[in-house]
Amino acid sequence: MTADNTPARPQPPVYQDARIKRHPPGHDILTTLNNLGMLFAKRPLALGESEQDYDDFLRKVSITVQPGDIIETLWVKDIVDLRWETMRLRRAQASLLMSAARVVLANLLRIEDAGLIDGIRVFTLPDLLKGFADGDDQAVAEVGRVLARRGTDWDMIMAQALVDKLNEIGAIERMIAGADARRSKVLQEIDRRRDAFARRLRAAGAVTPHGDIRSPG
Repeated sequence: MTADNTPARPQPPVYQDARIKRHPPGHDILTTLNNLGMLFAKRPLALGESEQDYDDFLRKVSITVQPGDIIETLWVKDIVDLRWETMRLRRAQASLLMSAARVVLANLLRIEDAGLIDGIRVFTLPDLLKGFADGDDQAVAEVGRVLARRGTDWDMIMAQALVDKLNEIGAIERMIAGADARRSKVLQEIDRRRDAFARRLRAAGAVTPHGDIRSPG
C-alpha cells in the first residue's frame, strides 16, 4: 500500500537483457552479415539446398533470439548453421537407409527370379525396380507377390538395411549429436552473456524497476 492507501501497482519483471528493448525495428540479420563481408554472409549450402529456405530460417531464428549486438548476431548464425547441418545429416541418413533398402530388395527379387509371371518374362530386374519406384501397378503387384511368398515385409527389409549400414548410420548419429551439442553451447553462451550484462546494469543502477535503461546524466 502507498501513503494514500492506494494499492501499489505490481512491477513488471526486469528484462533479462535490457538491450533487447533497443533492438531496432525491422532489423534484418542478413543485412548485418552482408555488411561484415563475404566470410560471414556466405551460406553453408550443399548441392540441392535452397538459398531462400536458408535465409527464411535464419530470419525466423533471429526474430526469436533477438540478437542485441554483433556478437550475438554471429552466434545466431552459428545456431542456424549448426541446425542446418543437423537437418542435412538427417536427410543423408534417410537417403543412406533407403539406398540400402533398395539393395536388399533387389537381392531378394533376384533370388526369387522376380518378373517372371506365368512363365513369361514380363520384367527384367532393373525394369521391375524402376517400375516399382515409379508406382507402376503391375510392378508393385509383382514385388508384393514376391514379398508375400518369402514371408517378408517392409519392416524386415528396412531392418536388414539398417544392419547393413549400421556403421555409417552410427557415424552420422555421432555427427548429429556433436552439432546439437555445439548448438546448445552457443545458446547457453547467449544466456550467460545476457545474464551477466543485466547484472552489470542493475549493479550500476542503469535499469529502472520497469526494465527501461536510464539515460546517462
